[in-house]
Amino acid sequence: MKQNDYVKACLDQLIPQLTGLTITGGVADDSGEYFGFTVKGKQNGKAVEKTVFVMADAECNGPGFLEINDGVEPEPQAYSEWCPNCSTEVAYKENQPFPCTTCGEILFPCAACYMANGNEYALCDQCPWETKGKEAMSCAK
Repeated sequence: MKQNDYVKACLDQLIPQLTGLTITGGVADDSGEYFGFTVKGKQNGKAVEKTVFVMADAECNGPGFLEINDGVEPEPQAYSEWCPNCSTEVAYKENQPFPCTTCGEILFPCAACYMANGNEYALCDQCPWETKGKEAMSCAK
């Protein structure tokens, strides 16, 4: 896995502060906006307790997101589409038509297209999966 300079600097600073400690619980700040976890353990022969908050960036611009998976590489980004047939929000990872997990209706990957291109640049009328003359908002065949 290739690291950019910022990621390497973050790891060089953060990992030594947490190595050998055990997560002991979850925590939220007094405002309820930020979350994190508490850690305890021994470092250099001393008992240590710390609180780790998950921030969106170094300037603390809102709470962030932790992805936890079994492997080393992050999971592919997940998207979701609303199934108009059964009123279910359906998650998907590949940018291709997929069946609704509840009713089996075939849905189109509009959210992935919007995320990749931005709403103003999504060309629904040129979508290879969109039915001609159909509203882009329904995204269902």
